[in-house]
Amino acid sequence: MLTNKRKKVSNTPILNLLARNTRFYRMKSRMSQEQLAELADLHPTYISNIEQGKRNLSLQSVWQIANALHLTVPELLTEIHEEHTFQAERD
Repeated sequence: MLTNKRKKVSNTPILNLLARNTRFYRMKSRMSQEQLAELADLHPTYISNIEQGKRNLSLQSVWQIANALHLTVPELLTEIHEEHTFQAERD
């Protein structure tokens, strides 16, 4: 019997980092999840799941998100220091 159960993604440090950075840079760019999804050619629910650390995405999807945010992949995957996070949330 075949089942279509989606395997639960475990929260890993890299997925948590990607979730935080995607949200941080999206908000810094004053974009909605829908706008980011359109620019990255991804579904808005997919962006939401990424920002919640619920998706284990492909390198292609990481590149699409970085490109939509005008970042490089390494920039998207680099830890942001708290003072930068605080500044972006105030802006």
